[in-house]
Amino acid sequence: MVYCFQTDEEAEITVKAEELFGSVNVDKGGGCLDMIMCQAPKLSKSEIMLLLRILRDEKRSSLRNEKVLVDKFADRLKEAHKDDSEAGHQITMDEFTSSLLGATAEYMKVVVDLMAHECTDEYSKMDADLAN
Repeated sequence: MVYCFQTDEEAEITVKAEELFGSVNVDKGGGCLDMIMCQAPKLSKSEIMLLLRILRDEKRSSLRNEKVLVDKFADRLKEAHKDDSEAGHQITMDEFTSSLLGATAEYMKVVVDLMAHECTDEYSKMDADLAN
């Protein structure tokens, strides 16, 4: 679900998160039993465990380059899987999407801080070179 208060970039991440959720949600948890009793789609415990296993697998070279982001996402999914979360041991699509958005934001903070540090260091070196 794309929210009207999201930036275009946040909306893109939300769409990708929903696509990933659909790939993981093989049991198709949730849905409508009849027109009155509808439940939001949820990941089962086994689906969550498999996804976390894939995310933590160091042998998956396709994910290894994005380890920091993948680890942050996995940590947030584990948090959403706790008893006191929205769906208990299951994870709703909203929790899943929120986990990916939050992990992406955390990751970008780290990257931006690193870039700022590199720029500050380079300016300091240039200042020192000019002083000599």
